[in-house]
Amino acid sequence: MVEHRLATLEVRRLELLAEQSGAGAAGVHELLEALVIPMLELGDRHGINHYGRFLEQIHTHPAVTDAANLESARRTSVRVIMRQLQAELTDLPKRLRLRRLRALPTVLFALLADHERAVEAGRVAAGDVAAWGEIVDMLAGVLTAPVVERAPIR
Repeated sequence: MVEHRLATLEVRRLELLAEQSGAGAAGVHELLEALVIPMLELGDRHGINHYGRFLEQIHTHPAVTDAANLESARRTSVRVIMRQLQAELTDLPKRLRLRRLRALPTVLFALLADHERAVEAGRVAAGDVAAWGEIVDMLAGVLTAPVVERAPIR
């Protein structure tokens, strides 16, 4: 199932990355848009309404999580996006930057699944681009949240 959807997602992500590169440097929000919008378009444009929920269920499977998957030609766009996100987050300590990037798929899949459930319940339209933007904003917040010094917990 994952491999089946990759071609559709890959083509659209590469289109968005090309548009962004023509417009100048892409920041965190733009990179996340290139990653996320094609997944949201599956429901709106293609009537695929359970992909996010499927990914939410299998997000720990090696087909989804194995870093070696990024070297596949079928995932060029994701590899480019993840490397550029890593470069955008250099203000964070390396350990924290990598942890946040590793957590990104878990948060993304949960938000996609939640969006699909909201569409199914009639609380939001599948093509509601404002809702899509909120998902991108939440993901950007996860990646760019400031580091807060805390007192030790007793």
